[in-house]
Amino acid sequence: MVKLLITFLSVLGVISLESRSTHAVEVPCESSGSSIELQSVDNDCQKFIVCVLNVGTEISCPNETYFDIRTQKCGTDNSQCDPKHCHPACKHITEKVAHEDDCTKYVQCNADCTGETETCPAGLHFNPFLEVCDSPNFAECMMQICSHNVVNDWAIVASVNSCQTYYLCFGTYVSPQHCAADTFFDPEKGRCELISAENSCEMNRPPSPPNSVIEQCQPNTELLYIPYPDDASIYFRCLNGNLMVLQCPDGLIFDFVNQVCSLPIDKSIEIY
Repeated sequence: MVKLLITFLSVLGVISLESRSTHAVEVPCESSGSSIELQSVDNDCQKFIVCVLNVGTEISCPNETYFDIRTQKCGTDNSQCDPKHCHPACKHITEKVAHEDDCTKYVQCNADCTGETETCPAGLHFNPFLEVCDSPNFAECMMQICSHNVVNDWAIVASVNSCQTYYLCFGTYVSPQHCAADTFFDPEKGRCELISAENSCEMNRPPSPPNSVIEQCQPNTELLYIPYPDDASIYFRCLNGNLMVLQCPDGLIFDFVNQVCSLPIDKSIEIY
């Protein structure tokens, strides 16, 4: 089995053909799905782990080569060889990623696989699709998506940020799912459908709060409605520092005097 695995890795170009006789041992690991994952080994840059369904095989790179988590290959470049400084969320990416257990935080990943944990302004959650701090009702924090689902009950939740993403809920447990290329998730049918001229998906969600809105929403603010500068039908509700983006039904704008959605009195107001 080990020889077959090493041969397979050499075909993929992860290791060279000369590496087929390299040493390999079985080790525990944690994988996020059914696909093969290549993971670095703490404190040893010349080794990596092939992880499949939480079963790992630790393999050594050929002499004088090092495993690069970014390229997923063994090579002579050891400039990134310092696994102790690598942030767990930043092994494959150089962007912002959601914090694993706090909706209000995210990790800013750097090119050298280090990462700094940042906190969103008060009342906002990190949106991994847009990579911005967003209203909690549109941020799609993994810990919130199924939080209101009935215990021991199944549910399907469509993404409000991506036509190809949906979530399976079993109780409060969430499993993100993605439709294949050229398909989209149809929430009415509860399945992925082929994209066509008659059958398509277009996201139409309100915008994330701009800085001018965020600055007005303070922790000691009891209740405040804040207009969106570019669209009279969109407004933000601030309560004790928590922001929520809302949008009036088509044809209506938000009346800040009466604090309700209503027909525009001034016909010159453009409704987007």
